[in-house]
Amino acid sequence: MTVIALIDGVTLSPINDYQFIGRTVIAGGTLGNGQMASLDATTGRAIEGIQTQMPYGIALNYAPTGEPVYLLQEGVVYGFDVSALDFGALVYTGVDGALEDTMTQEGEPLVDAAVVVGRVVPTSELGVKAVEFRL
Repeated sequence: MTVIALIDGVTLSPINDYQFIGRTVIAGGTLGNGQMASLDATTGRAIEGIQTQMPYGIALNYAPTGEPVYLLQEGVVYGFDVSALDFGALVYTGVDGALEDTMTQEGEPLVDAAVVVGRVVPTSELGVKAVEFRL
């Protein structure tokens, strides 16, 4: 399993020629740009995503505790380094709110299985790849 990093020097952002859905919530802990986030069941604040659960959204900005964070729930996002992945490749939940390029290893308990959160798609620019999320 390889963590999908952000492209150096690129701002993570939705691609404008696609519709996207998201919302702003208050961070219940520090969230990094590109990190998966879940909602705290008690406070409703955004917290670091858990590998075995579907996240509420992908953070599109850095947010310390108590600050607003925009969580994309559906849409195409440019800025993840998916250049080594094929078009159509699946993107999975990872540990510590990260995204990964492969499913949990065979033989591991199902309770530890990652969740599919997106796939690699083309952009309107030839050969440029992005990730489409549908959470």
